[in-house]
Amino acid sequence: MEETKLRKEAHLFPAPSLSKKVVKRIMYNFIVKKYFRDCKTILDVGSNTGIFIDVAKEHNKECSGIDLEPKREGVVRMDYRDLSEKVDGVFAGQFIEHTDGFSFMKKMQEIVRKKLVLVVPKANKSFWDYPDHVKPFTIKAIERLFKEYGFRKISAVNPPTIPFLHWTSSFIIAGKKV
Repeated sequence: MEETKLRKEAHLFPAPSLSKKVVKRIMYNFIVKKYFRDCKTILDVGSNTGIFIDVAKEHNKECSGIDLEPKREGVVRMDYRDLSEKVDGVFAGQFIEHTDGFSFMKKMQEIVRKKLVLVVPKANKSFWDYPDHVKPFTIKAIERLFKEYGFRKISAVNPPTIPFLHWTSSFIIAGKKV
């Protein structure tokens, strides 16, 4: 049902006429409104440029971010394994594939109080073009990790593919802490 809704909103993604930043903001707005409605505090793991943080704050969320190589002021240089502070929700876009999955989910089990939302690239030939990719994940694999680490899948969505924005060839999967 959510995938259908997102596909109906595909007209919002007229590829070349919008910048990558604008398209990301549209997707992040969807994610914040859909999945983090009941979360006050959100952590963006793998923040990069911090666009998700900006969008979450526009929705009156207390949002912070970490990254090993932050690209903006305000994003803390930190490894996810060093996290200790609990938050209502965690967003990790294009991140879990840089881990073995188990250590990441163990840490999420420790710090997430309510929701965990991942944007995960679909395994394809170009996945291995990135030398820092450790492991590809399928929706089924993430569902199993969720279950093993105390989360219940509430949604899995395949957004429309946008040729110039590589992460749209990913899936969004959300879990609720049980």
